[in-house]
Amino acid sequence: MRDVRIEHEARSFAWALLFMVFWTVMLKYAAPVIWALRNGVNPSELIMWDAWPAAHLAVVILLLKGKKAAWRAAFLVAIPELVIIIWKLRMYFLSFDTNLWKVNWAINKTVLLAYFFFLLIWLLKPGVRKAYAGEAVQNG
Repeated sequence: MRDVRIEHEARSFAWALLFMVFWTVMLKYAAPVIWALRNGVNPSELIMWDAWPAAHLAVVILLLKGKKAAWRAAFLVAIPELVIIIWKLRMYFLSFDTNLWKVNWAINKTVLLAYFFFLLIWLLKPGVRKAYAGEAVQNG
């Protein structure tokens, strides 16, 4: 069954996450590399490597295409993200650091925490899981 409201919400979550993928890549990788190269610092000292942007991009694609796997993928990314972000922010605030790169990282994590919190609430709304359990959600 096609639910236009759920399709619209899925697209909204997908586009918001795509924006955050680009924002994260800029904050965690591009900006530190550019700054390091301009200031004669080894870029690897500033970059905190992880594969989350790739996982987020996969969720974006599934949500935009309305694939049946979108609900499960979004749920399987949201839960560990929430746990990890809460733990990392706790550790950050216990040893608060005002270094520019650490503050940028904390801001990014706080925004992602809010995003995944609201995504999880949406995923658990009545009708959303059901919409993805049947036929693929039709985007059109």
